[in-house]
Amino acid sequence: MAPWTAALLLLLHCGVGISLPAPTNVSITSVNLEHTLHFLPGSETPGHTHFRIQVMKVRRKSVWKPAARCSSLEPGQTCELSGLMKDPWARYQARAQAYSHFGLGHLGPLPAHDPLGCGAP
Repeated sequence: MAPWTAALLLLLHCGVGISLPAPTNVSITSVNLEHTLHFLPGSETPGHTHFRIQVMKVRRKSVWKPAARCSSLEPGQTCELSGLMKDPWARYQARAQAYSHFGLGHLGPLPAHDPLGCGAP
């Protein structure tokens, strides 16, 4: 194998230059304070792609927290967020990201979510 071929294979393996499409139609449904995130893979998402979810409670010093049980979702799976969205008076944001062994995707953000379903103030 030529040296340039080995270097190219190494770059592809490390994910350099590979970008996955962001998930689409990211949404949360809430029924009786049970919050479930839904999404669709972006167009032309490869079959080996998984997805991870992060949640943030909106406040002055907001921090994105990984949804531990939703760190390796496959297309079509949903993410139960009730354990991360406990405060019924707070606003939350969630986002989904595609990833694989070959690279990371763009984040698919979700607008702020009101657990009580009352909408934005």
